[in-house]
Amino acid sequence: MTTAVDSRLTNYVDARDRKLKVSLVYVNDRTNEEVTHDGVVESATPMGILFRIKGHSVPDLILAENLHGYDVLKEKPTQYKSTRLDPSTEHNVRRHLADRHAFPLTVVNAMTDEEALLKHAEIEHSDLSHFHAEKPKKVDRREQAIATAVATVNIVEPPSIVPAPVDLGLGDTGDLEEEGDGDLEEEEEDGDLEE
Repeated sequence: MTTAVDSRLTNYVDARDRKLKVSLVYVNDRTNEEVTHDGVVESATPMGILFRIKGHSVPDLILAENLHGYDVLKEKPTQYKSTRLDPSTEHNVRRHLADRHAFPLTVVNAMTDEEALLKHAEIEHSDLSHFHAEKPKKVDRREQAIATAVATVNIVEPPSIVPAPVDLGLGDTGDLEEEGDGDLEEEEEDGDLEE
């Protein structure tokens, strides 16, 4: 374990294009206890380091006098995945053989497009950095949400509503209708209702 902030650490941090991951032993200013944390050295100077604990978003300033030691953590190698390419066509297959499959230009230039397609079909792509497939169709999220909602919602017909007869307490309305009709006709003739 290395102690204090030495020039090797400051030079190492400055020369990297990525942040340095370390296991750091230091005295916590607030509790005055020695603690060990894994994290990232954001910046380092002879005065101290700017250290971000793993899982935290804000770095802490650790002064050189509080630093008791550090170990550089080994980084996992990057795991690469195969990328999707459009299927090769007779128009681009010779360039594809030269660029992606390291065919010499003299061989590619001597091939016809049909021969290049046959040669490319013979190549096993399962463990290469690319594979060939059609581009997936874009799904309209709005239409997909509507289709899902329609499929999950159970639409029930509302019951037919027939209004019940209402008794207004007027008794037999047959006499009123006859009287009202006569009065209405007279008023219409007088012109009182017209405007």
